[in-house]
Amino acid sequence: MGIFLKVTGVSCLFIGSVILVFSVLYFEGAVQFLETNASPDGQINAITKIILQGSVFIFGLLCIFFGILFLTNRLKSFVVLLQEKTYGCIASFIDPARVKRFFIYDDNKALVNFNVVTLLASAIVGFTLHLTFLFNGLPTYEGVYEDVSTSVLFLSSVLFFISALHNDQNMKSKANRRLIKTVSLIFAFVILVMVGEELSWGQHFFKWKAEGIFKDYNYQQETNLHNFINPVLPLFYPFVGITAFLALMLAWFFPAGNKGVLQKLFIPPPSFLLLFFFLACAGFYGPGEMFEALLSMGIFLYSIRIFLSKKTGFGWNET
Repeated sequence: MGIFLKVTGVSCLFIGSVILVFSVLYFEGAVQFLETNASPDGQINAITKIILQGSVFIFGLLCIFFGILFLTNRLKSFVVLLQEKTYGCIASFIDPARVKRFFIYDDNKALVNFNVVTLLASAIVGFTLHLTFLFNGLPTYEGVYEDVSTSVLFLSSVLFFISALHNDQNMKSKANRRLIKTVSLIFAFVILVMVGEELSWGQHFFKWKAEGIFKDYNYQQETNLHNFINPVLPLFYPFVGITAFLALMLAWFFPAGNKGVLQKLFIPPPSFLLLFFFLACAGFYGPGEMFEALLSMGIFLYSIRIFLSKKTGFGWNET
């Protein structure tokens, strides 16, 4: 074990030293290579260059730092100290137990793990999409964002249909059962319409040409409705994102008494907070591809939550 630590330490020191030299002497050459072979417009702006060079330099320093820790056999003590200091710093102005309860706790105990998944997925996807935008600029129409979003929306519609067909015999109120089934079917139908609109009702597959009003007035000459209002979308996306985020913040922080089973089922829990925050931010980005990607992810996670809630018998006291 001692030999392994020494070899790892020496390797980290060597790699870190090489990276530091590279970041100082050869970074401009690497940037020119990226501009020629990786950048769509053949340019990388100055701010991006600074961020990239700083990130590479810091990574080199971290490699050297951890190499020293490995060589001196102090990695374990450093990790323990870091955990203690980090927890102590956070606990000095935030109660970690209350934070965990707010984001993770659920009246339906079967959904606790799913809340963790939702929170982590929202953070990872949200940060990744925003960093991608900062480094690569806005995505183009009909790109990978739209393909993934459409596929995810279709799966969401299927889950809502399955949830609607699920027999909720454990629920005493027939009115609640009918309402939940009706709302689930409405969600499934609306999302299926969204899928049809994104696919221009088959035009993307069968490559027919738009005719009539779709050719004359549709901004992309496609057989769908939402591209008739393209000039309005830059206002519509931020309005929807901010309104949804503020409405949920009010519902989470200022709830009106005890929530019944319908509110617990259909109001997204606080584990969705990061996702709706990123959604509100993405509403201000260009043509809206990032907004649609985050929205489709939110709908997908929401459809899974509804499905799991019904599959586990809700787990809430019916009121």
